[in-house]
Amino acid sequence: MANITRVGQLGSTGTSSGPHLHTIVKNLKTGEYEDPGIHRSKFLNVRIGPNRVPKYIDDGKGGLMLNPAAGLVMTSGWGPRNTGIAGASKYHRGRDYAGKEGTEIFVEGDIKFTPRPNAGGYGNLATWTTPDQKYELGYGHMKTLGEASDLTGGKVADPSGAGSDPKEFLLGYLMGTGFTGQPKESEGTKMKRALVQQLLQPQEDNTFSQLLAMLPNPYVG
Repeated sequence: MANITRVGQLGSTGTSSGPHLHTIVKNLKTGEYEDPGIHRSKFLNVRIGPNRVPKYIDDGKGGLMLNPAAGLVMTSGWGPRNTGIAGASKYHRGRDYAGKEGTEIFVEGDIKFTPRPNAGGYGNLATWTTPDQKYELGYGHMKTLGEASDLTGGKVADPSGAGSDPKEFLLGYLMGTGFTGQPKESEGTKMKRALVQQLLQPQEDNTFSQLLAMLPNPYVG
């Protein structure tokens, strides 16, 4: 069964005309917001309500359409607008979908979810990144937010193995992975690399266990 993250409830926090999902798509390379209407496929893992129905479904023409069963209606598209609401943007960098306040919103898959409460005009903002780490997706004006989570597989932040069990580093190295790619040439990595090379050479005085014991253990001291 796929992982599923509760990102929160549809609401009207921040600068809002009523309960709705303000949908954003941010290009993490350029830092610019893009029209969610051309990125519908990135929201195929969004689930709405207690029955967790898909937000989008196949329109039968090779495209995607808003799922009627989701109970959402688009009320504001991308681009120039005049809502008459004080503080509202004159150029809408997102799309709004009205729905019943309190509707639960979920996202399936191995995502990194970051809740951002009280994010200015967005109110409570729920954000998560696409698996390729190229885009940040999100919903503003949420009534409540889910708990932060990272289901992306627990990638090791430092490929040198710092902060991890050295025995796991050694096993990963011998298997050709080195965690998330080639280890960085930090001092710790150089030492570990040298020990691995020693391990692969005929040894007269040291056993495999002795070599493992020589590796620094970050959990001690």
